[in-house]
Amino acid sequence: MKDFIKWLFSEAGAGWVFGLVSLLVLLASTFYKRKGKHVVLHELETASLIDIRKDVRDRIRVTYEDHEVDALGFNQTEVFNPGFDVISDVIITLSLPAPSRIIDVAAVSSLDQCQLSTTVEAHKATVSVLF
Repeated sequence: MKDFIKWLFSEAGAGWVFGLVSLLVLLASTFYKRKGKHVVLHELETASLIDIRKDVRDRIRVTYEDHEVDALGFNQTEVFNPGFDVISDVIITLSLPAPSRIIDVAAVSSLDQCQLSTTVEAHKATVSVLF
């Protein structure tokens, strides 16, 4: 055992330890990259479009299609695939609890070969990405 400890702290032992640790990190990073197919939603920007002082807000009335709006927000989100596997024909559904409403959804793709379509209902929006 003393010989092993002496060898371990020698230059040769340190090289072997470094090599084994490097190999383990390489295997772990390869395994980490192969997590399977999944999609990541990353929120880029969120803004309240009716962010007004309380003393002034009571005197302003905001409407959309003749319905009064208490709060109006904007959210910009990026959707991407962090893995190496191609995910095709994706349908993403966004939903809000009542009485919130989704007014509009705009989808833009960085790829030319995919087709995007969106549908908006009162509390639910669907974005379809077809390759």
